[in-house]
Amino acid sequence: MRYLLLLLVLVAGCTVSPVYKQDINTAYLQLLHNKERGQRDLPQLQYDEELEVFAQKWAEHMASRGSLRHSNLGFSGNMKGENIAMGQKDEDAVTKAWMSSRGHRANILNSKFTHAGFGCARTERGTLYWCACFCSRS
Repeated sequence: MRYLLLLLVLVAGCTVSPVYKQDINTAYLQLLHNKERGQRDLPQLQYDEELEVFAQKWAEHMASRGSLRHSNLGFSGNMKGENIAMGQKDEDAVTKAWMSSRGHRANILNSKFTHAGFGCARTERGTLYWCACFCSRS
């Protein structure tokens, strides 16, 4: 009983920053990406549930740590890519930021990528963390 009380005191003293799943419109994010690709006669990206689940979990991971870092690309696919960002207020802003960056733009416009999934998480302080995952599927 004594140890249980000590454990409760220790746990109560911890401060954990909660992360909230951001209700983003992933279909709209995909539409914005495909609009950029379409303007260059590139094939449209297809929705991929595995990529979306991974992207959402990674966005939540980054938000929970308050740290913008690339993942280990732990999803299936022949060729893989990932865009991450933090602080953009919505889908339009993050897509614009990615298109303004050489490496991120290269992922969005990579004609070998056939599928994509997106995720976003908000910290308690309101900062949004974004993740887009891309791959080539046969």
